[in-house]
Amino acid sequence: MKHGWDRFVDPEREQRIKVGAARLNKILAEERREFALDKAVAAAGIDVEDLNDVTRSVYSQCVDRAWRDFELTEAEVKSLSWVGSVLRISPAVIELTNKQKCDSVFGTILGQAIDDGRIDDDEHRRLTAVARWAGTTVRKLVQDFFVEFGESFLRGIFAAATEDGRLNQDEWQQFLQSAERLGFSRAEANSLVAPFSRRFVEHVLADAKSDGRLSAVEERTLFRLLNQFELSPEFRRHVTTEVARMRVLTQIAEGILPVLTDCRDVELRAGELVHFRGQSVYMQERQRKSGTIVEEAAGTLVITDSRAVFTSSTKSFMFGHISILSIRDAIDGVEIRAGSKGTGFYTFPHNDRLPAAIWRAAVGRGNQTLVAKVEGSPTRHIPREIRQRIWVRYGGRCAECQAEDYLEFDHIVPVAKGGSNSDSNVQLLCRRCNLRKSDKI
Repeated sequence: MKHGWDRFVDPEREQRIKVGAARLNKILAEERREFALDKAVAAAGIDVEDLNDVTRSVYSQCVDRAWRDFELTEAEVKSLSWVGSVLRISPAVIELTNKQKCDSVFGTILGQAIDDGRIDDDEHRRLTAVARWAGTTVRKLVQDFFVEFGESFLRGIFAAATEDGRLNQDEWQQFLQSAERLGFSRAEANSLVAPFSRRFVEHVLADAKSDGRLSAVEERTLFRLLNQFELSPEFRRHVTTEVARMRVLTQIAEGILPVLTDCRDVELRAGELVHFRGQSVYMQERQRKSGTIVEEAAGTLVITDSRAVFTSSTKSFMFGHISILSIRDAIDGVEIRAGSKGTGFYTFPHNDRLPAAIWRAAVGRGNQTLVAKVEGSPTRHIPREIRQRIWVRYGGRCAECQAEDYLEFDHIVPVAKGGSNSDSNVQLLCRRCNLRKSDKI
């Protein structure tokens, strides 16, 4: 009799088991119900030391044949039970072999489902059959499968559905149906894809902000996604705040400015309309013999339809829109260059871009250039297919700081300076990096 170590290092043992299993399989197929293990082992010349591995190999081959069509009939179940008993295989070995085959078949069916992005009726029936044979549920098999494969399946379905940057109602219902067929509730399915759904919504939001305007379709899409996904309250507030901000910015870009009915800081002229009133910090650079100094004053800025008025305890002034030479976005605010008073930087709390937009629109309306468009002039609108490629290129992150929120599509060379909408001239930046870049141009 060979010792265990001899068996382990025996180079011929694997071949003996393979030959013995083939012979035993042949005898089993020929004798069927007349099969007797002891007689068959003697006829096949199987070494008693190899018997357990040989019988296990035969049973495993029978299981493989039974599952070849990914179906298992009641007759096949009874046949496998009979094979296990006549080969005198222990229940523990049978359970382990069945479990290994079950995992393999289950993974194959899930792989097929990943390819088409859903679990159809046929795949659902097969998964149920696998679970029944294993004496468990589809949900339990999926949970075990996810422990090993990192819950990638449902996320794979979600990724496939959103890879084009869109997710319509039918695709979402198919995802939920697939999750339900795997035993997951809507809430559980949402939880599994939460990081991906958040990034998807951020992608859609960045798309909506790309041209500086929010269409009715874009707004409806964003709120539909918020209703579909189980997102954190903080993220939902972020999206709804951005939508509200974009709604106002869209109206402003179209020349519809807000009108305040109460403004106690300024004595208004007859018929004068107030479009903005808020806190601001005014900074102005002055050249001295000792070098450049920055004068700073915190106060209140009022923007009307004809002028801007800044008041503080240390500095107050006003100047008409007609004297403004340029308005440029800057970090946390706007840079104004005027022919008289008012030249300098105006910053606003919370990096608010609304005052700058109102100011620019008020100047445009005053100059009667807000809605003017020169035929053939370049457009800032970035085609959707380019936005999709840029999003994929940067992985949904800021090109500068890798932030994943408050993202915006940015022209590397501004359109106003001849920049195009080509892939090579568009990047993904967060709002702060975008403003920092604008401040340098």
